Amino acid sequence: MRIGFALGNEASDHITEKKNYLLLAHSKLRQCSIGPEIFIGELPTDIRGVSKLIRNEKVIWQKEFLTGEDNMCHSIENLEQHHFKYDLFRQPSSAHIHFMGTATLSFGDDIVTKENDRFEIHAFEFGRELSNSYKIKKSKRFNVRQL
Repeated sequence: MRIGFALGNEASDHITEKKNYLLLAHSKLRQCSIGPEIFIGELPTDIRGVSKLIRNEKVIWQKEFLTGEDNMCHSIENLEQHHFKYDLFRQPSSAHIHFMGTATLSFGDDIVTKENDRFEIHAFEFGRELSNSYKIKKSKRFNVRQL
């Protein structure tokens, strides 16, 4: 059962990804955000929105993005069939979030994000904009013990 669609911001480490394409999965191990509203119903096939990066209350990068099936290589139905063909992903009470991706990336324009930068994503169909800040949390050292 599909609940609906929402804006999402999947932060990726493209510097790691560029080192070696085999590190693509590792580059995705970052915080992400979704919402703040869910679109329920048939998704329009052509959606246009704007992504912004704000630093010290000034827009330092802004670009239009395209999404919806008219702007995708695969249909949403095809993506769902591919994902849910595995029994493991069809468990009751599980929730799955798919990030469809975009060709609009601040990294592609040589923008380097800094702590406290704010990302804003807006597309009319999804209501309020998604806004989240970039925070750096230092990892704590840990030890693995032998049983």
